[in-house]
Amino acid sequence: MQTGAMTMKSRMTVTEALKERELLKKRITKKIGRLGREAGTDGAFAERRSARFDASKTGRKQAQSAVSGNIGHGAVSDGTSAHLDAALQQIRALILRYDSICSAVARSNGETWLDTSRGYMTVSEAVALRSRLNDKETAFEQLLTNRLESILKKQKVFSKHGQNPSGRRPALKGNVVILQNPSAGRGSAGQEKGSRADAGQLKPPQPILSAQELSKLRSLTERIQESREELLLELDTKLALSNAATWIEV
Repeated sequence: MQTGAMTMKSRMTVTEALKERELLKKRITKKIGRLGREAGTDGAFAERRSARFDASKTGRKQAQSAVSGNIGHGAVSDGTSAHLDAALQQIRALILRYDSICSAVARSNGETWLDTSRGYMTVSEAVALRSRLNDKETAFEQLLTNRLESILKKQKVFSKHGQNPSGRRPALKGNVVILQNPSAGRGSAGQEKGSRADAGQLKPPQPILSAQELSKLRSLTERIQESREELLLELDTKLALSNAATWIEV
């Protein structure tokens, strides 16, 4: 709030500031969306457009006279101008308040320290870390666990069907692999058609992990996931406590 050259500051916790900032964002967006309707500019514009349309019947000069009368001297014009100015002033005041809160919170976050399992860090660093852990593109721990879980599922299929997720084993004859073609027809003698390929030219089979290796991989996946969840919980808790105990001036 400003009075002449003096600025009155309000004191509040960071938690209160964040709640007011969220409320301001909604109010600003709402007022901007209702700006034309509240000020009555939509109706004034429609009236001027109707007057221009009537020019073909009543004469351009008379219509222009009616339009200028509505704009310059009518009650609608004066009211519209006053309402519009008042609405714009309110929006600008709300934006200034929003920016002031953002600046005060940012200064406080850069000066307030937290003791976490990752070591000492400022609130700004903790907020950035939490954002990174929650972002779909940078939640690397989550991406890693998803990939490991996918590997575990494939290994389960390989273990069941013997290195071939389709369930069909390639037929072996000496050092030659006969690749069965399920879509090909059968000969008159009922022999299955196939193609021959050198075994050395085939892609190596998908390795099957041992039971012990699978157990280690499963445990690693669970530890990574639990570590991420515990860190997020810790950051949320300590940030909430810090914001409730830290005072700022806006």
